[in-house]
Amino acid sequence: MDQTKYYDVLTLEEIFKTNLNYLKSQGVINYQSEKYAIYNPKGELIRGKLEFPYHFVDRKLYDKFWLDKAGEAGAKVLTGERAVSFDIQKSEVETDKGNIFKARFILGADGVLSKTRNALIKAGFIRDKWSAGLATALEIFIPKQECPAFHDYPIIYLGYIPWGYAWSFPGAENQILGICALNRKVKGRFKECFYNFLKTQPVSKKHLLNIKGHPLPYGNYLTKPGHNNILLIGDACGLADPLLGEGIYYAHKSGQIAAMAVLESYNNPGNALKIYKKLLHGSLVIELKYAKIRRQIVFSIFSIFNYKPLPIFMRMNQRAFEEIVHGQRSFKCHS
Repeated sequence: MDQTKYYDVLTLEEIFKTNLNYLKSQGVINYQSEKYAIYNPKGELIRGKLEFPYHFVDRKLYDKFWLDKAGEAGAKVLTGERAVSFDIQKSEVETDKGNIFKARFILGADGVLSKTRNALIKAGFIRDKWSAGLATALEIFIPKQECPAFHDYPIIYLGYIPWGYAWSFPGAENQILGICALNRKVKGRFKECFYNFLKTQPVSKKHLLNIKGHPLPYGNYLTKPGHNNILLIGDACGLADPLLGEGIYYAHKSGQIAAMAVLESYNNPGNALKIYKKLLHGSLVIELKYAKIRRQIVFSIFSIFNYKPLPIFMRMNQRAFEEIVHGQRSFKCHS
């Protein structure tokens, strides 16, 4: 379960000419909430209500929806094959079925464990500092009928894990409880921190048997997002919010920017990275830099006081803070 924010919706309308009502009618968006709250282990720190609500999606349904849209637009979708090797100089990709595909451009949209990125690192085209900015997320999904006591709005919990946070997100069918943090700050204590958080929630022991984990980028966005005609987008490029870890918007927007770079450099593929990098840095990377500054303040300063100063800081201009997190204002303008 993930949330789409204000700027996600604007991007989807711009790229795909769709809107919220259509996405809701297709079941892509299955829940929404105008309210939110932030807690520490002692209780509620702040509660708020948004003018533009959070919208929640099931990622499997969401991703399949857009994959189908790509097929409808003319893309040839091949399933059941994995890319296993790359010939960077020839712009060729070989799959586990032995098929070799050659292309004018290669877009690496293969996630946080990107084989495309790893091939570029191995070839020396990208400096390998990836692991220093990796985070881990753990989640459990609880059917709503089993635990009706949960709040029907998203809650962020600070103070249960260093350099990260826990959460409780509502959905149409499930309540999602999770935790994430920067790996190098937690040093293997993820399950311990998650169990301590879950003790405060109305969950039974049987739910603890179904913990799911996955890595995510957490401030390790690449300043060189590819090589010549090979471009990295979304999580493969580390394009996720360094404070909250949200990545849907950055995936969509970097895909749009990569498409613009491909169109502009179509007759000169080797020029694609130069164009892509310029567009990316002028829009997304500058935001991520300032979000990283905010993260430093929240997790290294506020954490000393168990996040008690956070409500004071937010109430100075709570609406502005909400709009920054929601994508309606720039991190840059308010750092």
